[in-house]
Amino acid sequence: METLGITSENGQIALQMIAAVRPLKEIQIDEQLLWGEKAGETIWDQELLDSFADFFTGLDKHQIREEPYGDKAIVEYQAQARREWHDMQLSREGMNLAIINNMLLKNIQQEIMIKKGAESIQEKHGMVT
Repeated sequence: METLGITSENGQIALQMIAAVRPLKEIQIDEQLLWGEKAGETIWDQELLDSFADFFTGLDKHQIREEPYGDKAIVEYQAQARREWHDMQLSREGMNLAIINNMLLKNIQQEIMIKKGAESIQEKHGMVT
């Protein structure tokens, strides 16, 4: 079985065999970057860096962390929000990560609680998932 990778051509996303995918010339591994590039001085603008800092600070201080499964909800929310942000960058749409979607965060927490409750019932009754 061949391993597939995601590639983009003429604005379209497609799957291609990994063996045929060539890395982009402008991509450098972290160890090859200068500190200023790694810190974002030449890659990211200050507004974007502030947005990411506010995003993680907001999640770190969010009141949901004191609720049941709050930390798990925060982890899942940040993963989903960052994926969405990256997807939007491909289409050149903007998104401010610093604005936390509390309804989405609460929904994620509720999904975790439902899943944990179902797992608890299955364990209690000796059921295997």
